[in-house]
Amino acid sequence: MLIFPNLYKGAFLFGAEGGSGVLLAKGGEGRWSYPAFYFLGSGSFGLQFGAQTAEVMLLIMTERGLNAVLTQKVKVGVDVNAAIGPYGVGAKAATTVNLGADIYTYSLNQGAFVGFSVEGAVIYPRSEWTTRYYGNNRAKPRAVVIEGKFANPHADALRESLLQLQ
Repeated sequence: MLIFPNLYKGAFLFGAEGGSGVLLAKGGEGRWSYPAFYFLGSGSFGLQFGAQTAEVMLLIMTERGLNAVLTQKVKVGVDVNAAIGPYGVGAKAATTVNLGADIYTYSLNQGAFVGFSVEGAVIYPRSEWTTRYYGNNRAKPRAVVIEGKFANPHADALRESLLQLQ
């Protein structure tokens, strides 16, 4: 699961979107991993206008999808957006490039934004944030999320919250 608590978007024909978040994976025993930090950014062009903020969750449904996020940096999609006030909700399905692994995106939007656009998105690790968070230069996303080599008790509240959602 990739969680972006604040994703900002603005557009007038050309648009930009970006924000930082965390990647966590649910292990075989049902426990959530510790987080690795990521950035999501995109540019778009089309009939679009407005500004919005969103809380976004990308649910990565397969191991192949998780590996794609850990190794690939580009997601391309066609997106239709509408958000007015604090009640805007969006949902879309995307397929990662080359692997065909499904990722479902859920968002709670706030602001005024309407339009249709073709976008290209980049998701990449914020390695320096992950390194600082764990205090170790070897703290890379795979080592944290898949191999479980690093822990930080400050993330326990988030991990416990995710357990409650099951």
